[in-house]
Amino acid sequence: MFPEITSRLRSLLAAPPPLSIFGGPSEEKTVTSFEAITTDWYARNGYNQIYEALGGSGASWSGERVNLASALNHSVVWACNAITAAAAAEATYSADVTNVATIETAIATATAPLTAAQTQATTDATAFNASLDALSEAALAAKVATS
Repeated sequence: MFPEITSRLRSLLAAPPPLSIFGGPSEEKTVTSFEAITTDWYARNGYNQIYEALGGSGASWSGERVNLASALNHSVVWACNAITAAAAAEATYSADVTNVATIETAIATATAPLTAAQTQATTDATAFNASLDALSEAALAAKVATS
């Protein structure tokens, strides 16, 4: 009925052509997904910045490419990691010990004025309990006397 609208809709809904990663139309190699290329491909073909962004690294002093996966195969990396973790843990522990001491000092300073009030409250509670015991004994004596 409306051929122009139908053709435009078909062109919009059609699958897009695969992306080309090469410069000119004479190159026939195309990439249809990122899974088709490993990160090493970028390094071998001169795309070093993409390779580094995907987790690779530039050439090392020896000329061997080093990334996270290859580095974790060496005991030196694990030893350095252990030293770094131990230093971080020790620094955290020292900071925690200092913080606990500071907090204990702050609590002692803040509660020092309350010591007199706490002593008075204890004295008052003892006096109140003694008065209550005396009244209880008097009430019992009165009840026994009337029976």
